[in-house]
Amino acid sequence: MAAVQASASPAAEAPRRPAKKKPFKLKKLTGDALLAYNEKMKNRGVCYLGRVPPYMKPSALRKLLSGYGTEVLRIYLRPEDPAARTRRIANGGNRKRSFSEGWIEFEDKRRALKVANALNNTLIGGSHRSFHAHDLWSIKYLHKFKWDDLTDEQAHEARTKQDKMRAELSQSKKETSFYMKQVGQAKAIEAMAERRAKKAASAGTSREAAPLAAPAGGNIARKRPRDEDQLAAGQAEPGEPVGLKALRRNFKQRRVQEGEGRRASAISSSLLLPGATNL
Repeated sequence: MAAVQASASPAAEAPRRPAKKKPFKLKKLTGDALLAYNEKMKNRGVCYLGRVPPYMKPSALRKLLSGYGTEVLRIYLRPEDPAARTRRIANGGNRKRSFSEGWIEFEDKRRALKVANALNNTLIGGSHRSFHAHDLWSIKYLHKFKWDDLTDEQAHEARTKQDKMRAELSQSKKETSFYMKQVGQAKAIEAMAERRAKKAASAGTSREAAPLAAPAGGNIARKRPRDEDQLAAGQAEPGEPVGLKALRRNFKQRRVQEGEGRRASAISSSLLLPGATNL
């Protein structure tokens, strides 16, 4: 029984999690170590490869350039244009990746200068079965050029490309918004024209139907009587202006009493003649 429990206990234990790797921290260089590092960086040299042999990989390039007395540190090869590769594949060409130009960093700049002068415009060589045996080197040493300059140039090109893309996107958005605005205005103008046409058509039909049909209830709008009709009806006296003045109001007026008339005349005289005496 104890043996069974002992055999079952390891299986019952939970699996242990793998220990987390500690993040790598760069140590700060101070004093003599910093000076030695700066001198080491100054001693490095960069060569420019104007033409990369077709379909040559960075590993093959490192192998070809590593046997000249100096170590090859970093290699950067710029890929070819994606459109050109697509056209080549579409036409039945090679599917391998190709590069247009490259930069190689050597540990010793003096050795890098000698390598560039010795290999430039010469055959790559190797075995006669090698794919790049009959290609020529196109290499040049770059004076006072460091790897940091290359990274700065690449970052500048990337920023320029990104800014250009953003400008093109903003311009396309502006053109799209302007086009949609014009479309909306055109639709609104067409709707206004249709409403006006409907109103004009309805007004024309109502004018045509008005003299034929009388309004409900038999009430016909009365016209203003002419001057002759007013004279004949006795509403206006002969010699009196006829028209709008003939339609005057008739109302009763209260008689003015004698005392009120004198008082009103005295008030008016006192207002007009300040020296007059009150009656």
